[in-house]
Amino acid sequence: MSHFEYDELSTDAKRSIQGIRGVEDSLKTLQKEYELAVFDLERKWSVKFSECYERRSALLSGTVAPTGEEIAVGETKSRRIRSDYQPLVALEDKAKAVPVENYWLHVFFNSHVDAYIAETDFTALRHLTNVSLSYPSQEELPMPAFRLGFCFSPNEFFKNAELELTLYYKAEVNFTGNLQFSHVTADKIDWMPDRNLIEIAAQNGDPQDPNDPGDESFFSIFEPPVLITVPAVEGANKDNEFDRSIALAHVFNFGLELKQMVLPNTVDYLLGEVEDDEDDDDEEWDDYESDSHI
Repeated sequence: MSHFEYDELSTDAKRSIQGIRGVEDSLKTLQKEYELAVFDLERKWSVKFSECYERRSALLSGTVAPTGEEIAVGETKSRRIRSDYQPLVALEDKAKAVPVENYWLHVFFNSHVDAYIAETDFTALRHLTNVSLSYPSQEELPMPAFRLGFCFSPNEFFKNAELELTLYYKAEVNFTGNLQFSHVTADKIDWMPDRNLIEIAAQNGDPQDPNDPGDESFFSIFEPPVLITVPAVEGANKDNEFDRSIALAHVFNFGLELKQMVLPNTVDYLLGEVEDDEDDDDEEWDDYESDSHI
């Protein structure tokens, strides 16, 4: 790093430096206003996106059948991705409504979400029927936030039909100009007796190694550390701040992976056909993970 001798500058030069810092502080204020405006735009457009997500959910559940136009658009993309794609037999009538089993489990396996899944979660995740994205209204919640909903069919592990995870931002930007993470909240899982998958995964550690915490269940995301379930307190202990930043990054990386990459492209992940820019995405993901947004 170059060592700039600020103390050796003339008073006038120092005033210039401080003036530049003042200008850059104004840039930070503008960046905050920009990020908040972008988030507000996301919230407004979420209604239109929700229409597509609801249509996808209906197709997955077998409630409705795909239209001829939807199939044609899908096949056009399939031919673009795979030169060996075999076109479907032409429809003589309308397509049939057929549910697709284990869809989300396979989607997750082929994405970065896979890192959050323990082997003991597989059976429960076969019951995952839909993943939704929504934004609390400004009337409901004035601070920037987005919500992920996970719907499940009846199963042997828990009673919840849906589990929601809400991720909140501060109305402030960090050094890189991104909104800062604030806190997260999640629905409490109503476990069946002796079916707590978080505890079961943790038992897979080496009993001879006290430092081995075992596996971490996918469902741990719904039991975040208490210190990140409320906004940070000013002047908190530095050790707590570090632990908080790590825990927040863990949950937000999960949420943003779903929000930005997986949910808009589930078939690409399902079929393992994420396009050639996936390697670039991996590099961007590594860069993103290094930026904690704290």
